[in-house]
Order: sequence, then structure tokens, then C-alpha cells
Amino acid sequence: MKIIIKTLAIVCLVIVGCKENNSQEASTKKPSNPDKALYAANGSTLEKPESKVFYINAPSGLSLREGITLRSTKKLTLPYGAQVTQLSAPAHTTMTIDGITGDMVEVDYQGATGFVFNGYLTALAPPLKNESLKAYAQRVSTVEYPITVAQKQNEKGAAYGMTTTVSVPAKSWNEAYTIAQHLFELPKSLKLDLNKTAIPSKLENTDKRRKTVIDEVTISRGNDNNIERVTYTYALKDYKRSVSVKKNNGGFTLEEVESSN
Repeated sequence: MKIIIKTLAIVCLVIVGCKENNSQEASTKKPSNPDKALYAANGSTLEKPESKVFYINAPSGLSLREGITLRSTKKLTLPYGAQVTQLSAPAHTTMTIDGITGDMVEVDYQGATGFVFNGYLTALAPPLKNESLKAYAQRVSTVEYPITVAQKQNEKGAAYGMTTTVSVPAKSWNEAYTIAQHLFELPKSLKLDLNKTAIPSKLENTDKRRKTVIDEVTISRGNDNNIERVTYTYALKDYKRSVSVKKNNGGFTLEEVESSN
């Protein structure tokens, strides 16, 4: 009996010793990511939501940074349309850039991780290079927002032109115009920042050809100075094409009208 009691006592001492050693190791172990520990020390905790897929909506690309401030080191530039996965959302990072309010979030892009400003992230996939309008509409159409392409020929016949209309669930004028610019092949020089109120009401294509009569984009505003319509117009002596962007209840309507003599 005494032998059994002594044996149990020894086992208990060994278990207690192991727990103390594990506790000491845990307390002295360094954090695997010192940057994230610093964020927590500064009161910026990392909230980890379910992974979400987003796309870069900045026409000129978006900076992927090492930290949660715009002063942190830039790792690389994510191109327009790049797909990223959100990993976490640090608290207390709200800021406003060019009239857009958003936060810095942690994302993964093809194995590279860092922080980006989510004001230029969108859940709506942008058009792929050389993707047709109908192919794009089919790819991004959902049960909640079905997308169809409507076409109507000119009253004189299809040879005299067509009117093409499609609605997309874009969240901003910038996003809608950029989608239209890609789908309808508008001039690259006519990039717009529609968040700025000081933007001119008319911009001419700097690469306008000599025989082109009109090659410009106009921005129509209401009495409250809010944008009502953005229209690109291209005209030759016997041909005219316009692409307009207008807000609707669930997003934006894009319409192309072609006509010839």
C-alpha cells in the first residue's frame, strides 16, 4: 500500500512539473508575427471575418502595403481587376481618400499578403481582357441580380445601327464608368475620377484622330451638383456612337447607341 501511495505522489509531481515548464515556455515564446502584435499594442485589433473574395476597382491599380497606414512600405501594385481574398479587418483604420471612405484590410493576392484600402475593392467582378458584353453579363449574373443584354436595331434596319442596353450592380459612378470603358472599348485616355466635384463637364480624347468630328465624354449634373449621367460620344461625318452611364434603383444602366447614314 505504501508503495502505491509513493508511486502516485511521484506521478503527481511529474505532471505539475510539466505544466510549469509548458507555462514558462508559453510566456517566453515570441509572437510569430511581431507586426500584428504591434497592431494589437496600438489598439488596432485584427478581426478575422469569413474569407471574402474581392476585386481591385482602382483603374490605375492599388498598393499592397506591409502595414495598416499609407506610410508603410509598398510591397507591390495590384492591377485593376485582380482577385484578392480578405484575411482580416484591423479595427480603427477608417480613412477617406479622394472622397472615398474605407478601411485598411489584410488580403492575400497569389500568395502575397499585405494591407490595402478597401474603398477600392468590389464584390462585382470586372470585365476580363477581350471579354464580350454577353459573356461578361452571363458570368456575373446572379439570382439576386440577373443581368441580361437587350438589343434593338435602328428603325431603318440593323445595318443602320443598334441600341444595346445592360444593367450592372455597380456601387459607384467610378465603378460603373470603368466597366463601361472596358466593355465598350472607350479611349484609355478618358479615365475619370468621378468622386471629384471639380472635374470638368466635358473632356476631349487627347488621342482624337484628324477626321473625327467628336470624341469626348460629358458629365451631366443636377441642380444639387450630383452626377445624373456620363456620356461618351464618338462621331464621324456619317457615323455616330454614344455610350451612356445612368444610375438606376439597383445599380447602373449602360447603353450604347450606334447610328449611320
